[in-house]
Amino acid sequence: MTRRNWMVASVLCGCGGGKGTGEAEVRIAYTEGSWAGLPLRLADTLGYFREAGIRIAPAIFPGTSKAMEALLGGSIDAGSVLEHALQLAVEGRPTPGFVTQLLGPTSPLVVSPKASKHIQSVADLGGATVGVASIGSQTHMIGNYLLESHGLRPDQVSTVSIGIGAASLASLERGMVDAGFVSYGGYILLKRKYPALKALFDPVSSKEYRYPTAVLCARTQWLAGNPDTARRIVRAMRRALRYVHAKPAEQIIQHVPSDIRSPDASVDLEALGGLIPLYSTDGTFPDAGFELLKRIAGASLENVRTARIGPHDVYTNEFVTEAR
Repeated sequence: MTRRNWMVASVLCGCGGGKGTGEAEVRIAYTEGSWAGLPLRLADTLGYFREAGIRIAPAIFPGTSKAMEALLGGSIDAGSVLEHALQLAVEGRPTPGFVTQLLGPTSPLVVSPKASKHIQSVADLGGATVGVASIGSQTHMIGNYLLESHGLRPDQVSTVSIGIGAASLASLERGMVDAGFVSYGGYILLKRKYPALKALFDPVSSKEYRYPTAVLCARTQWLAGNPDTARRIVRAMRRALRYVHAKPAEQIIQHVPSDIRSPDASVDLEALGGLIPLYSTDGTFPDAGFELLKRIAGASLENVRTARIGPHDVYTNEFVTEAR
């Protein structure tokens, strides 16, 4: 979206976003147990939001689909994950991304140690029960894309919600699902406990899945009415991104919120070490990877699959540029 369009939207909303004085409260969605949104969380725990004049009112959700529902309903101001923004843009309900945190998914798909059937690849999941963070979430979309890529239809598996934190690990260990998505830290924890653990999909180790994914999104009306607040958010998050790439993992881990961390500090250090290269360095949204993003979302959403839509329909770099 061009600067002129943002200005027009601001006029239509009848609001200008303030002069940069005073403290602004922003309701932001956090995904419980997810390393994907770490820069956002660090901007809060390190005090960068506070120093930028932002008071965060957090809302924690088990998966991204619920967060985006809250965003559309107006109970939060900003939430993260671009796959949903694609769908909403096609439907004429734009929620553009305005600062990028992560350039790829982070949740591996692993086989339960107690799987009821022999599963060696995604192609073996026919008839299996597969756990995702929540129905309609990013992991659900990736799961459907993986199934289609291996000759299966999504309706050939039973998909259930297991969260992305401790609950997902319990579901796998107890055999409540045959396979499921877990946080990257959870994957490392399970791998140590079950050395023979099978990962059907490990996006962190593979360089094949590189595209903007954990992107902070907001409704166009909110961005048009609160441009200064958006710029303050971006400045704080850019500081957090620089911190992630400048500091050793041992220092960063001290500021990671408890719902993301595991009981084993060495697991967290290993997870963070693997994820740091995936975090954006400056918050900008690169066009590269957009077609992969569209294919992944299109595996679940027919309207996205057939839509003529480009990267600039779902994000803007305007606030990142102005926040520099």
